[in-house]
Amino acid sequence: MAIFKDKYFKKPLALVTALSLGLLSCNLFAAVEVSVNADNEKWLISDKLVGMHHIYYSDADAAYDGSIAAWASQVGIGTSRYPGGSVVKYWDWENPSGVATGDPWDPQWDPILNEAASQWMSLDEYISFVNASGISGMFGVNSLSGHKFNRQQDSIDRAVRMVKYVLGQGQGGAIWYIGNEEEFQHGSMAEYAKTFKAHAEAMKAADPNILIFWNNNKANINQITEFLANDGGSADGLETHGKWPYGGKPGLPPGTFDEWTVEVPLLDRKNNARAWRDAANSYRSTAKSLGRPGLLISNNEYGLGKGSNYEGFDQYSKGLLLTDMLQEFVLGNWFTTAFWSNIRPTGAEDALINHGKNYRMNPFHLGMGLLANAQGTMMVQSSSDHLQVYGFTSKTVDEVTVYLLNKSLEAQPVNIAVAGVDLDYASAPVATTMVDTEDKWGEYVSTAITYVEATNNFTGTLPALSYTQIKIPRVVSALPSPDAVTNLCVSADTDQVQLTWSHGGLNEFSEYRIYRQINPNAPFELLTSSLTTTIYTDTDVVVDIPYTYRVVAVDTADHESVAMEISAIPSSTSIPEPCPPNSDSDSSNSPDPVTNLSVSEDTDQVQLTWSHAGLNEFSEYRIYRQINPNVPFELLTSNLTATTYTDTDVVVDILYTYRVVVVDTADHESVAMEISATLGSTSIPDPVTNLSVSADTDQVQLTWSHAGLNEFSEYRIYRQINPNVPFELLTSNLTATTYTDTDVVVDILYTYRVVAVDTADHESVAMEISATPGSTPIPVPTPIPDPTPDSSGNDSSGGSFSIFLFGLAGVACLRRRTKKIQKKQRERVI
Repeated sequence: MAIFKDKYFKKPLALVTALSLGLLSCNLFAAVEVSVNADNEKWLISDKLVGMHHIYYSDADAAYDGSIAAWASQVGIGTSRYPGGSVVKYWDWENPSGVATGDPWDPQWDPILNEAASQWMSLDEYISFVNASGISGMFGVNSLSGHKFNRQQDSIDRAVRMVKYVLGQGQGGAIWYIGNEEEFQHGSMAEYAKTFKAHAEAMKAADPNILIFWNNNKANINQITEFLANDGGSADGLETHGKWPYGGKPGLPPGTFDEWTVEVPLLDRKNNARAWRDAANSYRSTAKSLGRPGLLISNNEYGLGKGSNYEGFDQYSKGLLLTDMLQEFVLGNWFTTAFWSNIRPTGAEDALINHGKNYRMNPFHLGMGLLANAQGTMMVQSSSDHLQVYGFTSKTVDEVTVYLLNKSLEAQPVNIAVAGVDLDYASAPVATTMVDTEDKWGEYVSTAITYVEATNNFTGTLPALSYTQIKIPRVVSALPSPDAVTNLCVSADTDQVQLTWSHGGLNEFSEYRIYRQINPNAPFELLTSSLTTTIYTDTDVVVDIPYTYRVVAVDTADHESVAMEISAIPSSTSIPEPCPPNSDSDSSNSPDPVTNLSVSEDTDQVQLTWSHAGLNEFSEYRIYRQINPNVPFELLTSNLTATTYTDTDVVVDILYTYRVVVVDTADHESVAMEISATLGSTSIPDPVTNLSVSADTDQVQLTWSHAGLNEFSEYRIYRQINPNVPFELLTSNLTATTYTDTDVVVDILYTYRVVAVDTADHESVAMEISATPGSTPIPVPTPIPDPTPDSSGNDSSGGSFSIFLFGLAGVACLRRRTKKIQKKQRERVI
C-alpha cells in the first residue's frame, strides 16, 4: 500500500515503503501464489454495486439507440445515477432547461436559452432506460433552488410530486439523493441537514420504502456528526465522491502511470489520503458510534480527475485504472457506486461512452462488465503474494470466481489454490481477460487456466496490464427442471404483502426467487433470492398500488421452475386474511432448522443460543443480521459449530434482528429461525482531555488530564504505525496520566489513541494524537469512535525495528522494480 510523505504529496514516490511492498516487490520471476478459502465467507457483495451515471444535459438522444441499455442488461449493471452531479442543484424535473446551470426557478434565467429536447435525457427517457436495462433507479432531488430563491415549501412539494410520479411509473422503493456537493451552500452542515430532513420526511411519506442519501465528500467525523445530529434520522446512507488521483484543483502534483502501477491500495490524495477499500468501514464505524448503525455507504461519483490531474496514461490504461478503482469498492464492501460518467462534455476518453467516436464504449466498459458479475455473490477469503497482482474471490452454488488484476508491465504466471469447496475438476475453468489492443480500445480474450493434480493448483499466465475473471465450476448434478411451487397464497395489509407457498422439494434444491411487477407495462424485477423458507414478507409497498409476484424454485444448476403468479393491493380499508399454514416444507434434503432459539442482552453484547439435533452432513451454522428494516439481512458470521454466539458489534437502543440457519456440506441452508433484541442504554467513561505529545530521537511522551469517575479502572493506549492497518494495544493497566513510548524509530509517524476504562470494561471515546521522533509533533487531539484494537496480547517489543529493516529491503527492491517499469513505460510510449 502506498505510504506518502505528507498529505500534499510533494514527493509522491519518495516513501512508497515496504510496510506493504516488503520483499514482494523483488519477486519478478516466480509465479504469483493466490490462495482461496471458499469456506471462509466474508459478506454478500451488494447487488447494486456497479453503477453508471447519467448527466441529463449531456445525454443526447443520439447516444441511446438501445445498445447501451442492452449492454447494461447483458452484463448486469446494478444502478445508474440521474440527473447527475452538480446539475441537480439547477434541475427542475417538471421544466428542465437542458443546460448545466440553467435553473428555471432563477428569475434571471431566460427560457430562450433552453436546449432542444433531443439534446438531453428527460425523466421519462431515464425511466425507460431503467426498465430496458433492468437496473435499479437512482433519482436526484434539487433542494438548493428552494434555499436560494426562498421557496422551501415549493421545493419540498416538487420533490414529493417527483416521488409520486416515479412511484406511479413502477419505480417504488428506489434509491434517492438530495443535493450534490452543497453541504455548505445552505449556510452550514447543520442547515443542509435540516433542509435534507424537510425534503426526506415528505418524500418518505409519499413512498415510505425509498432509501435516501446525503452527500459529503470530505466526510470527516465532525461533519458526519453535525449532519446526523440534525437530519432527524431521515438519511439512510452517505454518498461521498472522489476521483483518481484526486478531484477538483487542489494544487497537487498530477498522478502518474508509474505511481499507479505500485499504488496499493488506491488512494484519494485530496481527502486525507483515504484508501477506498478502507473508507466505507471507517464511515460505518463512525455512524455506529453516533447511534446510526446500518448506514449505507456509497461513492456515486468516482472516476478520473481532470485531465491535468494525471499523466502518462493512454486510452486503454485509463480503462484498466478505472477497473482497479471499481475493484477497490468491491473490496471495501460499498453499497453502490456510480461511475462519472456515461458521457463527459470534455475528456471523451475518460467517460464510459466516447461521444467523439460515434458513441463507442471506452475500454472501461470491459472491466465494468467483468466486475458486474460479482454483484450479489458471497465474498470469500483470498490473498496474493504479489504487489501488482491482486483481486478477490466470490462464490455461488455453481462456481467459485477469482478476479485478478495484473497492473505490471510483464505477463505473470499464477498458481491458484482453492480450498473449502468441492470443485468440478473435469470441467475446465473459463477465464475471460481484458487486454490491450494496438488501437488502445481493448478487448476480451480467453486465458488458458488448467488444473494440475500433482500440486492441486490451477495454473495459467496473466497478460501484462490485464484484468481476468476466472470461473471455476463446482460439483453439480445433472438435473431436470425443478417442480413449481404450490399452494401460493398472499395476504396484504397497509404496509406489507406476505407470500406463503408449499414445495415438494428436490435433492439438489438451491433457493427460491421472487420477481415483482408494479407497473403492468414494465418488466418484472427480481425482488429477492437465496430464500430457503416458504414464506416472504414484502415491506417495500405503498397503499392502493397493485403488486404482482412470481415465485420460482431454483436448483443448484440455476434452473428455474415454471413461475407461479399472484397479485395483491395493500389497502387501509380491508382486513387481511391470513394464509393457511403450509402443508409441506422445503426440500427433503435441506437441513432441519435450529430449535429453542433464545436471546439475552446486556449493555454491550447480544448472546444467541439454540439447539440442533444434528445431521450426518452437517457443515456449519450461519447467522445473518439486519439493523435497518429497509435493507437486506447481511451475513454476520459463519463457520460456527457451537450452538451459541455472542455479537459484540452492537450499539445501545438499536433493534437487531438475527436469523440462524443450519448448513450442510452441499451448502444447503435450513429454514431460518429469527429473533430480535435491543440493548439497554449505559454510560461510558468521559474521555481524557488536554492530550499532548512531545518527541525526541528515541522516545515519544504522552500526557493528558482526566476528571476521573467512581468506577475508574485504567487507561489504555493503542498505537498505529501504518495508517492502513488497525491500531494495536500498546499498553494498559495505566493509572498515571503520562506514558513514554521508547519502542520508536526516527522519522516514522506514530499515531496514538488514549482511552479511559471503567470497571465494567467500557472504554471512553478515544482521543488521538500523532508524532514523529525527530520532527515537530502535531498536538491536536481528535475524538475517534469505537476503537477496534487487537487485544490478543501479542508482544510488540522490537516490532518497529523489524518493520523498519523490512522496509529498507522493500525500498531497495522497489527502486530496482521502478527502473524496470520506467524503461518499459518509455518503450510503451514510443
